[in-house]
Amino acid sequence: MVCFLFVPAAYSQEKKADNSTFPKIETNLRSKSTQTTTIAQPASDISNSTKIDQLKEHLNAIEEKKKWILQDPQRIQEANESGWFDQMKKTSEEITLQLKELVELRSEHP
Repeated sequence: MVCFLFVPAAYSQEKKADNSTFPKIETNLRSKSTQTTTIAQPASDISNSTKIDQLKEHLNAIEEKKKWILQDPQRIQEANESGWFDQMKKTSEEITLQLKELVELRSEHP
């Protein structure tokens, strides 16, 4: 089966040239096309399993970066000066607590 698509190019060009027969409608296409909407998903809508996975990924990312930093004395010095190690220790502890709570909650409500 062969299908042909006919595009009335002459008709569309003719109508573009003759704008007097149609009312002029002004639209701001730029604002519509560049407009973005960000809707944050409520924490209660995310499943516990997903939260647990995200927290584990965060801990793994911290550990990977720590390994990367420890490979170079310059990076170690910069991390110490900026307080990165202390901040990541605190962050890791907070994440670990959240993980513990979520795992306990999941075991209570399977």
